[in-house]
Amino acid sequence: RTQLWMDIKFCVSVIGLLSCLALRTLASGSTYVNGPQGGRQRLLFGFASPALLPKTLRSSQLSTVNPRANRRVQPMARRRAAHLHLSMSSTTEDQEPMALTSVNNEVVNNLVVERLLALAKGTEWTQIAEKKGVRVWRKRTEHGYSWPHGAGPANSTGRFDAIKAVAVLDAPVEKVLDVFRDNAKCQAYNEFFAEMEDVVVIDDDTKIVWSATERIGPLRARDFATRVHFRAMPDGSFVIGNLAEQVACADQRAAGKQSKYCRMEMLLGGHIIRPIAGEASRCEYTQITYANPGGALDSKIGAFIANAAAAGGPIEVISSLREFVALPE
Repeated sequence: RTQLWMDIKFCVSVIGLLSCLALRTLASGSTYVNGPQGGRQRLLFGFASPALLPKTLRSSQLSTVNPRANRRVQPMARRRAAHLHLSMSSTTEDQEPMALTSVNNEVVNNLVVERLLALAKGTEWTQIAEKKGVRVWRKRTEHGYSWPHGAGPANSTGRFDAIKAVAVLDAPVEKVLDVFRDNAKCQAYNEFFAEMEDVVVIDDDTKIVWSATERIGPLRARDFATRVHFRAMPDGSFVIGNLAEQVACADQRAAGKQSKYCRMEMLLGGHIIRPIAGEASRCEYTQITYANPGGALDSKIGAFIANAAAAGGPIEVISSLREFVALPE
């Protein structure tokens, strides 16, 4: 979910150079291409207001349950919601949503896990880096994924590369899994998540999380509204599926550290944590990211820059995770 953002420091310098070239072209009277304009139309799914939501889904009334180390699948709330109600809008993000729709979360969760595993096992991956014990591959995507009505990202584009990174971590599966179940621990090992909050708990293994980065240079801070689903597999491994959801998170944005955010969407991503036979204290960790960073980077030239810079991000993130899980309890 973060590897593209980690390389935005590099992108900033490139974008600055391109901006200078564009200004020079304009000054000489030559033809130039306009950048993204403010107030552009977009699809937005979000909560209009707490009053429109069932009481069981209001974030202020969700139960909080502390992690239980002895359980593989830990409950996130005492109340379950069979369907998550999202509101749909085809207006700008400052306007109120127009209608409510219902999402079958079991179907969506199954699709996320199936597609994530298929993407990880698929062919046509090209290795682009190997450093610090982390191997990174890139896969060119020609089209995005289609999701059930009311679920998934607003713009499922094939413009961006999918990135896969694999490493061995010196920690058992359970310890690594515990990191991803705890927002505070996620922020502790990943410095690029300045803010993180559970917005809606759907069931024991699924929630919608709002998270945000800090602003870097001229680029607006990115925020995410992401479905996070935990799935125990028969072979003892765990899959954590991530998928962007069109949830406005207006309250979180209003209370956030930044005055404005640019929405970054996880088109499909997640983590696969596998035990290593005969090595109970170690596990194989796979990270998959297929994301749209949004804003100026959601363009042909922005995608070119993001794709070119994608190799370094997962190396730093996974190296930090490896150090974090190796710390004593």
